[in-house]
Amino acid sequence: MRILLAIPHFHGAAAGEARHGSLRESGRARRVAVLREQIMGLRDRFGGPWYGLMHVDRRVAESAPPWPAEIRILVCTVGDDHLLGELDLPPGWFEHRPQDCDPRHLGFACHRLLLAERGGHDLYGYLEDDILIEDGAFFRKIDLFNRATAAFDPNMPALLQPQRYERLADFGPTACAATRAYVDYRVISGAMPGSSIELAWEGLRVVLEPTSHPHAGCFFLDDRQLAVAARHPAFGAPSSAFVTALDSAATLAIGQSLRVYKPALGSFSFLEVRHGHPGILGQIGQDPDGRPVWRP
Repeated sequence: MRILLAIPHFHGAAAGEARHGSLRESGRARRVAVLREQIMGLRDRFGGPWYGLMHVDRRVAESAPPWPAEIRILVCTVGDDHLLGELDLPPGWFEHRPQDCDPRHLGFACHRLLLAERGGHDLYGYLEDDILIEDGAFFRKIDLFNRATAAFDPNMPALLQPQRYERLADFGPTACAATRAYVDYRVISGAMPGSSIELAWEGLRVVLEPTSHPHAGCFFLDDRQLAVAARHPAFGAPSSAFVTALDSAATLAIGQSLRVYKPALGSFSFLEVRHGHPGILGQIGQDPDGRPVWRP
């Protein structure tokens, strides 16, 4: 499988603390660590080779990942406001693609880079620079879903988005009772109209449901999905209609042009990504019985 991934990356100090980590000088070291982990994790899980060490014979055996992928990573920046020089990664692990645009619109520049190479890859992915993929079968699962829904309306193909989660371990001391929270589950408590999809995976029954919250800080499109999403006015063209420009780049075009599904409650871990800079978990506390609740 050939995969093209585009990552918008910006870091510039601002007076005081800011909403996004890209503007917090106090979080510089953490941002370097997370971006490095993001890129290294992609190479480690899908690129290989892997090695088995035999101690007595002092020999090394080589293996490939079970679901290997040829991954190209494009990191888009503006001017000198980035941390790429601090990553300490081997040459060729990513391609630096400087852009001439408002930093808030780097995500839309990523759209244009993906579209320019349509036809040359099996999947075209977009990731905010703190989204971590930790499942070696991640892209195989997306391919399984795409094959299962290939007969859907070609004018509005189905798209499987991962559930994004935050860990208490990444957040720091808090009164939150949860060790892990899937922060983009639903906008409202009720289910969306439409039928769920069931898949069999490793002997398990996986339920995927239409979602009211398509955001995950990322998306991964095959050729047909990319062609449809690219027709949306906000694909490659700056907009802040979905919360902020950063959020819109990850969500607006796909959410309005594709039929978006996510793993349902009980199937969250089938397809998930970790948010390396957790913030939403801080909005959750606990009631007197220790159950997680939204803070007032």
